[in-house]
This record gives sequence, structure tokens and C-alpha cells, in this order.
Amino acid sequence: MKFNTFNAAMNGICAEFVTDAMYYGENRRKRLLRLPVAALIAVITALILALAAGASVIFGWDGVLKDYLGISGTREDELRNSVMEINQSQTIDGLTVTVRQAFGDAHTVYVLAEVRVAEGLPLDGRLQSIVVNIDTKNSSGSYNFACMNIDEESRIQTYLITFASDKKIIGRHMTITFDTYVSLPYVEKLITGSWNFKFKLNYADASRCFVLNEKCGDLTIKDVIISPASIMISVEGLPDDDLSLDEFSVILNDGSEPEIIRYQYLGNGGGKEKKVISIYGKFRKVIDEKNVYAVSINGQVFVLDSK
Repeated sequence: MKFNTFNAAMNGICAEFVTDAMYYGENRRKRLLRLPVAALIAVITALILALAAGASVIFGWDGVLKDYLGISGTREDELRNSVMEINQSQTIDGLTVTVRQAFGDAHTVYVLAEVRVAEGLPLDGRLQSIVVNIDTKNSSGSYNFACMNIDEESRIQTYLITFASDKKIIGRHMTITFDTYVSLPYVEKLITGSWNFKFKLNYADASRCFVLNEKCGDLTIKDVIISPASIMISVEGLPDDDLSLDEFSVILNDGSEPEIIRYQYLGNGGGKEKKVISIYGKFRKVIDEKNVYAVSINGQVFVLDSK
């Protein structure tokens, strides 16, 4: 996906909104002209406010997602194209699930969802399971989810779903199924049903790829992909080699090392003579990918540049 695709798509939405408003005004031109000047000004003002509100919905960061990722200041604008609005909702027996927003890169996506609990249902219940799939072939991946916040006044639970794959996921279709609302500790089914969602991942990828092809002991580090949210290292070795890494870290220009909260092995490729795996890590807070100086792998430092 090209970096301008998301901008084009969002501009298309805004243009469509404005076109509809102008078409509405054209059809009612004679009626509007008969209105008093004050009323006409009020109509125009309301239209402007509606457009402004629409723009904020399209481009606004959700507070829970922004706080969890540690996005603030100028980074909100810099990463604006890497977030997409979804806003799909389904209701079963008074329980409304809404998939609101997603932020990601080529291999990682964070999806924000809300559960609005109707009066009469316990607010401290939970969805029994959340199942995530993506339509990439011959890929491996993993996901997890957690309830991040419960607002008693609005009766909304906020969930964050994280998905990672060894294949590129931008432009692919993701499906998420939320299943059965239960009481804690998961003893009684309160609402039985499935809330099903499908959407295309359309956002800009801010990742940077560094091709190394350098030896690290008996292994070869093929390339390193770093985004604001994650790092992926491709390692090549012989069929009988242990391709696991003892440690790896990212070094920023100021010498600091951002915390990587989890890592895992994704994919297993290559051929009879060589095998390649991808080692994936997720940053606790987003980083500035332009501020990366080097990576340290098994005690060996590899300085990165835009090769």
C-alpha cells in the first residue's frame, strides 16, 4: 500500500460529505433564499460545524489507544496516516459491540473495540472469547486481547486486540468474532451469540527496512524491519542450525534502548540448503523509527542506515 492511499481515501470521504451537502443546498436553493438572513446564517453555521465534527471523527485518535501506545505531541500528526477508522457495530440482546479504530504497520495491528453493556446486565462481565483471522496465505501469526478500561457512567468496556504476522497484512481483510457475554469468573452465560466483523486494513506503513546480510556467529542476519510499534529480524542458517537469538535490542541515537515487551518466532521458510525465520518484537511504547541508530543481536552491534 502506498503512503498516499490512506490520505486519498480519507479525502474521498470528506469530498463525498461536502458533495452531499452541496447537493442538498442545490435542491433547496429557492427555499433557502426565502429564509431570513439570520436563519440562513444559522443553516450555514450548522453545516460548517457538522463538517468539522465529521473531520474530527475521521481523523481523531482514540484516547485509550493513544495512551496505551504512548503517542503524544507531534507524533499524533506524524502517525495520523497509520490509524484508520472502522466504526462497525452490532447489537445482540442489548449488548452492542463496536470495532472502532486500528493502528498498525506492515506486520502489526492494534484494534480498538468497545462493548456497550445495557442496563440490567452486570457491567463487570466479559466477552468469553475473541477470535481473529486474516486472509493471508501460508502465514503464521499470533494475537491477544485485553479489557483496558470500564466506564461506569457510559457503561462501556474498552478492549484492545493486538495481532502480529510474519506476512504483510496491509491491504488484507481481517475478521474478528466476539463470542458470548459471561459473568465473572466465567460461570454463567448472560448473552449467547457471536458478533462478527470484517474489514480491510488500509493505513500507511511507517516501517523502515534495513538490508544487512551480515554474519552473526554461525547465523546470517538478512534484514531488520523497524516501525514505530515493532521490530522484525530475518535470520538465515543451515537446516540443522538453532536460529533462536539469545538477545536483541534497539539502540536509539541518544544511546537509549526502548523496552521490547515480548518477542516470538514467526514463520519458517527457506529451502533444503537454508532455512529462514522471522523474530518479532513489540515495543512497549511507540518509538520514532527515524531515530534508530543500531540493533544489538547476541551482543553484536549492527549500525543501521538506509541501504
